[in-house]
Amino acid sequence: MADKAKNKSTASSSAKQSSSSGKNASQPKQTKSSKASKSTPKKPNIIQRFIAYLKNVRQEIKRTSWPGRGEVLRMSSIVIGALLFFGIIIFSLDSIMTRFIAFYAQFAPAASEAGADSIYDLLGAVIDNLPLLMD
Repeated sequence: MADKAKNKSTASSSAKQSSSSGKNASQPKQTKSSKASKSTPKKPNIIQRFIAYLKNVRQEIKRTSWPGRGEVLRMSSIVIGALLFFGIIIFSLDSIMTRFIAFYAQFAPAASEAGADSIYDLLGAVIDNLPLLMD
């Protein structure tokens, strides 16, 4: 049992040494002369880059899967239907709110003369005059 533990500890220490020496061996030391010997390639001018960009755009467009006529018509009709639906809802709510505000606005001068300082006083004046409005 002691021999197994001894073998494991020597194996792990030798593995650590080989891995640490392997890292140093695989990475060459960089010197200033090796950095200076590398030259950066020149960038192409703006016109060449633009032409390369247009070529890439053309290749992407060729790879794009475009929808068929039926799918375009179906999706367009869904969008137009949704626009009409929400347009009608917004128009209806706007009309109702306009009438609601116009209805309550006719009581504003009477409520202010009666000393209404808040919206609750205004609503009280409206409720008090509601039977008169029903006639």
